[in-house]
Amino acid sequence: MPSFQERLLAHYGLSESDFASFCLAPTLDNVPGLEEFDEVRKAAAKIKEAIEKKIKVIVYGDYDCDGVMSTSIICHTFHLLGGSIASYLPSRYIDQYGLSLVNAEKIAGNGYKLVILVDNGISCQKEVAYLNSRGIETIIIDHHEVGEELPKAYAIIHPTTLGYGEYPVSAGYLSFLFSKVLLGYAESRNLTMGGLSTISDLMPIKGHNRELVRLTLEELHHHPEGNPIASLVSCRYEDIDETTLSMEVAPKINSIGRYVDDSKINRLAHYFGGEEVETMGPNYVAWMNRINEERKNLTKMAIEEAIIDKDEPAVFHIGSLKEGLNGILANRFLQSEDKPVMVVSPSHNEEDVYVGSLRSKEGFLCTEFLNLYDSLFLRHGGHRLAAGVAFKKENAAKVKDALNEYATSHPFIEESKEYILIEPSEVNEKNFALIKALGPYGFGFKAPEFLLSSYPVSSLTYSRSLEHILTPLPSGGTILGFGYGKTEMSQYTHVDLAGSFVRNERRGGIDFKVSQIKPV
Repeated sequence: MPSFQERLLAHYGLSESDFASFCLAPTLDNVPGLEEFDEVRKAAAKIKEAIEKKIKVIVYGDYDCDGVMSTSIICHTFHLLGGSIASYLPSRYIDQYGLSLVNAEKIAGNGYKLVILVDNGISCQKEVAYLNSRGIETIIIDHHEVGEELPKAYAIIHPTTLGYGEYPVSAGYLSFLFSKVLLGYAESRNLTMGGLSTISDLMPIKGHNRELVRLTLEELHHHPEGNPIASLVSCRYEDIDETTLSMEVAPKINSIGRYVDDSKINRLAHYFGGEEVETMGPNYVAWMNRINEERKNLTKMAIEEAIIDKDEPAVFHIGSLKEGLNGILANRFLQSEDKPVMVVSPSHNEEDVYVGSLRSKEGFLCTEFLNLYDSLFLRHGGHRLAAGVAFKKENAAKVKDALNEYATSHPFIEESKEYILIEPSEVNEKNFALIKALGPYGFGFKAPEFLLSSYPVSSLTYSRSLEHILTPLPSGGTILGFGYGKTEMSQYTHVDLAGSFVRNERRGGIDFKVSQIKPV
């Protein structure tokens, strides 16, 4: 059998020279800048003019992690340049997504002369036209889909209109590169916020995106002091990885936008983009942690209380969660039930209306379903496998029937997983280091999964309760099979154990954590 490294590289279609380049120290030279684009230079000149002339400027963002990071990068950059800027993060419950005409009027009424729209704006034709009519100029930094008509903004920084890069990028990524143009250097905090947004907004971890995430991890490892992102992790700074950012940090930020139904979300821009991280940190971090725990507890209760009809082709669930939490619940049901899911709850702002989230997998395309049954919905929008919906309560039965009808004729396309065959002795520190060297992993570049093939069940050992597999490995690690008990396993003679390498933080060494077991 080829060596572990050869099998690992073959899994990704990489050569030895590719691996060598992956192992080189990260550098900004591998992240194409924005300096060459006339539109970017035009926007930078306008901002520097505004700072010099003390023109009133506001940056208007979004309530998800990417929007928060984008807004904070622009705020932090203004502070570094000695300028003054106001910021606004809209509330999902009060303002909804993007700049509204109501808020555009408020901006005009408060005397702002320059508006920077980040992580929104590319579809704000009417709102930008209104600002123009009031003598207010607009700069847009966005990455969402471009329509047939662009807003008549002073400048637009968008990967499509610029023709930038090989892969899609987040608004935070663009905001970081724009800050680099404004400052003349790559500022550490801005860089890490751009990297976090790349992970949180599920950008493909390839090419320039991968390099920015690698640079982000390097900064957090070596320069965590005063960085507000580092304050949100529970592990040692040197142990921060892409999983820490995606599973621990980003959810805490997203929880605020999903859960808080007033304007307190604006604390986030003050914290991440402000200058008083150390003094503000303890209170703001405690607040974010508390909100995140409340969000997790409510979601857990909702899952436990939900009644799912196992015989129906789709899950249609009407709950009582805040509408911002419906997407989390839908994702959980999608994984547990493996069928299309729509989770809705009463609207915060509209009587007799349900709002919520639709989630699916390949085979059932949300956009096609929603377009086909458009007449049932007040509004909808999203992507191929995830969308938001709103409909009259009186239409709930019709929406459920349509969902089940479409799910019946559009079953999921089964995803085939490719595993890397290994021997028990190969679960060791050396090979774990090789796996880490290929990272970071994420959307578009998934972490590898491995297979201990035809493992004899008679060689398995168990926890004292006999409810979990705990089998020693030659390297000193353990095969961890949580929830796979001796009674269940005794019906087989040999099994395939699929799983991944994990570091045992408590006693050291590398374990093999089982994710799936198939009888042979």
